[in-house]
Amino acid sequence: MSGVAQVASMGDGLICPLPMALQALTAARHWVIWRWTETSPGAKPDKPLFRASDPWRHASTQDPTSWDSFAAAMGAVAAAEADGAGYVLRDDAAHVFLDLDHCRDPASGTLADWALRLVEEADSYTEITPSGRGLRIIGSNDGLRAPVHRRIAMPEGGSVEIFHRCPRYVTVSGRQLPQTPDALRPIADIATELLLLAQPDAQTLPDQAPPRANPDSRAAAADIVAALAQIPNADLPWDEWSKIGMAVWRASSASAEGLAAWAAWSAKSAKHQEAACLERWHHWFRCPPDRIGYASLYHLARMANPLWVKPSLIAGNAIAAGRGGVASPAGDDWESGLPNPPLAARSAPAGAIAAETAPGLIATPFEPDQLAKLPPREWVYGHFLIRRFVSVLGAPGGTGKTAYAIAVGLAVALGRPLVEEPVHSTGAVWIYNLEDPREELLRRVQAALIAHGIRPAAMTGRLYLDSGRDQPLILATRLPDGSTVATPLADALIAELIRREVRLLIVDPFVKSHRLEENRNEQVDFAATLWSRVADAAGCAVLLVHHFRKGGVAGDADAFRGASALVDAARAAVALRSMDDGEAERFGIPEEERWFYVRADNAKLNLAPRPLDATWLQLRSITLPNGDHVQAIARWRPASVFRDLSMNESADLVEQLGSPRDDGERWSARKQDLGRWGGELIMATTGCSEEQARAMLAAYFASKALRIVEYPSPKQRKLRKGLDHDPQIVAGMRLNAQEGEHP
Repeated sequence: MSGVAQVASMGDGLICPLPMALQALTAARHWVIWRWTETSPGAKPDKPLFRASDPWRHASTQDPTSWDSFAAAMGAVAAAEADGAGYVLRDDAAHVFLDLDHCRDPASGTLADWALRLVEEADSYTEITPSGRGLRIIGSNDGLRAPVHRRIAMPEGGSVEIFHRCPRYVTVSGRQLPQTPDALRPIADIATELLLLAQPDAQTLPDQAPPRANPDSRAAAADIVAALAQIPNADLPWDEWSKIGMAVWRASSASAEGLAAWAAWSAKSAKHQEAACLERWHHWFRCPPDRIGYASLYHLARMANPLWVKPSLIAGNAIAAGRGGVASPAGDDWESGLPNPPLAARSAPAGAIAAETAPGLIATPFEPDQLAKLPPREWVYGHFLIRRFVSVLGAPGGTGKTAYAIAVGLAVALGRPLVEEPVHSTGAVWIYNLEDPREELLRRVQAALIAHGIRPAAMTGRLYLDSGRDQPLILATRLPDGSTVATPLADALIAELIRREVRLLIVDPFVKSHRLEENRNEQVDFAATLWSRVADAAGCAVLLVHHFRKGGVAGDADAFRGASALVDAARAAVALRSMDDGEAERFGIPEEERWFYVRADNAKLNLAPRPLDATWLQLRSITLPNGDHVQAIARWRPASVFRDLSMNESADLVEQLGSPRDDGERWSARKQDLGRWGGELIMATTGCSEEQARAMLAAYFASKALRIVEYPSPKQRKLRKGLDHDPQIVAGMRLNAQEGEHP
């Protein structure tokens, strides 16, 4: 078998399924294709570049016009016109690539020790190269500024090649190395230290600040034990188990207490072996880890429990609270950005905890003078959205919940009641749609601006729009052992909300913001708690858009799909639904048009308002300048039931309803009194529906034009109840008619 055939058999070159980590690369038009080419008999096969759109023309890393999209590259591979795809590195400042050559046995998959250690320290997406003999670590850039292309020799004949922004390309296989994360993590510091190996005399590099020591490598024994208690260990793979051991080794300065803590944590797994722990512990004395420590343990503990705080920080803050301040120990600056201060540091009375006292719970006494300083609730919009709280908006499909959410967002950004609900606090709004592309989100916003007569320029600096297709927003996920963890995006989201001073964050839909089971209360409660933490830490209101279950009814908290924990945790829950048949008849809306009218109810209240008092919205089709028709929403108020009556006609009707009939009886307010019910006269006179007749009677009673009196019935020779009118009010109605006023 030739060399070309042998390496080509490693795979068909199609990247399917696509790892999540590669999506950032596939979005860029930096793709080329390659084919195995044997330059001479017995020589190592080469991989020259070709254009994806024209597979028989050569491509160049210096010519952007010869690059194409990821889809085009995969199409060429699928058509057998290429053996694989490549990514051109020129002009890409966001990523760093480490090429590890001659480090893997293609038959057994065994890695060289130096390669395994580098993979563990990088902790970023790693894939097997097309030849099967190497690895490629791909990560994000958080420090390199100048282009880099350098090869560094490694033990056992291996090498590492560093690429960043250089006019080169790398093959991309998509064959992810097992047990490596499906995410791009920062690896610029690793690239920098590798460059120092290539230039041992260099003090600094033009593309990287001088290397810094790890400030968070050591920790107290109590902090190490507490962090390990948070980290699950359900038969973790060897490399993850070893990584935690390395972190404990360095955090404890290789102490016996550290070994005991790691062994106790390891014993939680059925795969635990005491001898293996001892062997690895002594191995690290010979080959000490230098890029891992307590920060790794802290990060894993916070992922498992976002509300966890290390014991020494709680004790330090509690002690400092007795002095009137919060402690900030040297070397712990990396923790100073905790979004939730430890409970013991919030309001502990002075002197409540002595320095030698172990941290614990403290009951805070009630003080009457605190009531005078109690601030009002920080309402943002209506009685629906409030700062530092989560609210939920739910509806069946097709009822305009996205259009309503956008209208609410624009109202808060402008400080104008676009759908007639009051705006209490104006500020920046961030709409994060996790389903639709950003172009569709822009169309919806443009339709809302046209519907409400808003100039697009008025939203500059007030509105932020993002799509989950471009930037996924997954705040919570499940580990293989079933445990739930928060992702690092939670802290990143809080930081961006604070930086932009966002007053309202709209997430549409909630179900796309996590990878948990939506029918399990404990998992949904975990996600809801995370969102509450985001709202509290960022000081903004959060509106989560959610779907209804099949058959769900507005006004019912159980109508929301999945577990009830989300609605239970929300400050308010508003549900939308289309107008029903009875309401359409009451308002005189044709059956085929009632779907355009939407009712909003508070789903956390047991009693829904009457239809006349409810909040009604109307869906409108807006024609955009480009010809698209997009849905927008606006407030709608039912037309008056008196719209077809003049004031004189209405006065005549009241007088007739409140006067004795020819048979001596009076009209009745009760529908059960067949032949006497006043609604029958109203329907016969105006031609309205029964529901409208009920509404008119209610209006006449509310204005006191009609009242109920007792009268002697000529038929039954006893007292009965009937309608009477107020002559003064009727006279006032006729006077208004003469002055040209209409109801």
